[in-house]
Amino acid sequence: MDVNKIISKIRNVDFKDVKRFIKENPETVNQRSSGGLTLLMAACEQGNKELITILTESGADLNISNNAKWTALHYAVEK
Repeated sequence: MDVNKIISKIRNVDFKDVKRFIKENPETVNQRSSGGLTLLMAACEQGNKELITILTESGADLNISNNAKWTALHYAVEK
């Protein structure tokens, strides 16, 4: 499953598959979608604290920015 599909699942609140994907593929937590989003940005956009914790504990980088120069913090504040 690619990052774009996982971000779609995050946005559709389908966290069961997302959690399994992260646990099975921890190296993907900092990959970006075609729009520059990371899984952490999408989780912050949804305000899902449990998923944010899982991602940060799996090594998600809080300082990565998307194509618009936004970080996960920007998405968290917008929520």
